[in-house]
Amino acid sequence: MNLSSNKYVREAKSFIHDLISQWKVPAKGNYVSYKEIINYSIGGMGRDMVLLLANYLGLGIGNTLFGSVIGIRPTHIQTMNIIVLIMDIFFVALRAKIMDNTNTRWGRFRPYIALVPVPLFLICSVFVFLPFDMMTYTRKLMLVFSFGAAVVFVRPYFDGAISYLGNVITPNTKERTKILTIFSLVYSLAPTIYNIVINVLADITGGYTDIRTYRYIIVPVAAIGIFFSMFAAFGCKERYIKPKGYVPRANLFQSTREIFKNKYWWLRTLSTWLAFMEWAVGNMFLWSFVYGSQDMSSYAVYNFILGESATIAMLMTPFLLNKWGNRKLIVVQNSLNIVFLGLIALTFKMPLIFFVFWFLNSLVNYFSVVYKPVFTAEVNDYQQYISGKRLDSAMSFADKIGLPITMLTGYFVPMLFESLGITTDYDILYEPMVRNNIFMVLCVCSMIGAAMNLFPLCFYDYSKEKHQMVVRILRFRVMLSDNMSGQMSDQTLKDGMEAYHQYLDIKSADMPDIKMLKENLHRAKRESDKSKRHDAVKAAKAKLNEAVKLKSSKKECVLFDNELKKFDSEEAKMHIAFESLLVDCPVDKMDNLTNTAEFNGLMSSYANSKKAKKYIKSFLKKYHVMNRKIKKNYPEGIVVPDRKEVERAEQMPHSTKEEITVRYKAIRTASLKIKKYESVMRFYLESQAYVNEYQSRIHLDTLEKKYQSLILQEAEMQAE
Repeated sequence: MNLSSNKYVREAKSFIHDLISQWKVPAKGNYVSYKEIINYSIGGMGRDMVLLLANYLGLGIGNTLFGSVIGIRPTHIQTMNIIVLIMDIFFVALRAKIMDNTNTRWGRFRPYIALVPVPLFLICSVFVFLPFDMMTYTRKLMLVFSFGAAVVFVRPYFDGAISYLGNVITPNTKERTKILTIFSLVYSLAPTIYNIVINVLADITGGYTDIRTYRYIIVPVAAIGIFFSMFAAFGCKERYIKPKGYVPRANLFQSTREIFKNKYWWLRTLSTWLAFMEWAVGNMFLWSFVYGSQDMSSYAVYNFILGESATIAMLMTPFLLNKWGNRKLIVVQNSLNIVFLGLIALTFKMPLIFFVFWFLNSLVNYFSVVYKPVFTAEVNDYQQYISGKRLDSAMSFADKIGLPITMLTGYFVPMLFESLGITTDYDILYEPMVRNNIFMVLCVCSMIGAAMNLFPLCFYDYSKEKHQMVVRILRFRVMLSDNMSGQMSDQTLKDGMEAYHQYLDIKSADMPDIKMLKENLHRAKRESDKSKRHDAVKAAKAKLNEAVKLKSSKKECVLFDNELKKFDSEEAKMHIAFESLLVDCPVDKMDNLTNTAEFNGLMSSYANSKKAKKYIKSFLKKYHVMNRKIKKNYPEGIVVPDRKEVERAEQMPHSTKEEITVRYKAIRTASLKIKKYESVMRFYLESQAYVNEYQSRIHLDTLEKKYQSLILQEAEMQAE
């Protein structure tokens, strides 16, 4: 007992020491300080508080504001939801195009965190202060639809930006898990606090069936949330595994085609589609108080305790992720969800036992708060590996391919509600017999939904070792690209060569005999001496786990093998030949490339190949589009912008109002020049990056010498 206590004391002291020493400067090998992690976490609290208000305007059939307060039928809500989903295809397309092509000096996502919450707050606040009791049903429908659509359009810019920021705050997977765990723990304080305040005050304003609760309690909470969200906007940085010359210019439909090649995106998406019944029990706990006991003060206490399940889950999740990985954790979570839903169905007439199982079910569901962002980030990293681009927002657009499925399955729960007697009058839930029957049906439906959600994950084989190899490849690519563009830093060189050496070490490592190690473990378990048994089992398990991990890592070396052979195929050689011509062409003769003898010679060489014809057609199309843009935007010749002009503009004095105005105009002018050039010369810049990567790869030995020299210099500096 003392040993255990001492262990926890040591761990606590170690954490406090790390917190103090790494408050502003991250640990070696990490990217993010604790100060930045806390800023991101507080921003998450703010998001949750703003979205609390927005959630009440979401077109959900269990929405108490729409159902009990405004009096909208569930099927009408679902019909509006379907219409908004169709509209959201265009919303998402626009949003993906805007966000995936955003490239500001503040980053891709932070501008949206700073700017979007205010209009979102205003939209929601105006809605809840409307005089619904003086309106006809038709007018209520029109207003609910209008504001619901407005929320669907605006909300993802804010909500998505904070989520995406978590994906790019660090390229280190282990550090990302730590950050998201702390983020989840801190931001979960928001619902813990406001649920107590809101539910206690709700007794004064009339509960969730009274519009005053939304006007005078939830709106002020959201206003505070705007202030908190600014911590993430102004206190964090975005860090990508990308070349310094990377230009985020993503064609939406081309990006979508690339996403469709991602096996793991398909499995994640299919799992989501099949879970349409899983959350049928969503409002059951709230309804048991609103329509059952009618004691909102008790609900506040129970809800506070329920909120602590999130804290426990978030503390457990990093350990479970490290032990099992994403796939196994998700499978375990869904399996336990089915079990606890079954127990809830059997015990909802016994309040205390019902609450215990609801707490446990809530606990396992909160695992997703930590693992889902990690899950999404891993899938996005894999997407960057197969396509060469970060397509975070385009993923949302690609998700819309399931719209027909969503439209079809989305009616199931509202039709179920109406078949059970829940229409415009939710008062039917005051009847215990009716309420119990409804609760039983909802539990069974949720169990079926959880089982369906589980099925696609059985085929998800994106292991931790595979993701680590993907990240190594991305770092290796960045090094090659930055080397040829002349923008490679010492850190980029180290990251890239260390990734390469890690791959070589894994590939050349001797594989232990796993069968023998298993026998050693069984032998250790049979050790008669109790004091020796524990240490022997522990050592045997560690060796076996290392061997299994090495075996899995060796299996994934094929990914890096293929990366090194990337330019060996005849197709790759053809690409290099054509794109080298484009890159080597003087900018003042860019429009004459296709008339040169070299280009025509290449055309003749590949005239008989079907693949070559397809590639040449695509090449010429992009080339002609670029030339048209050049003629339109640079009629007097291409002007290559000086990228350091932005830095010089940022260093201009800005003490007075006049100086601030001049500085802002200078920054904007310089930024627009670069943006214009990158937009016009997109095809040229992409070809340049491709050729640079090839050139770097054939001179890998030179990079090895630079790396060894750098390591030697660092060792000498440490010795001094």
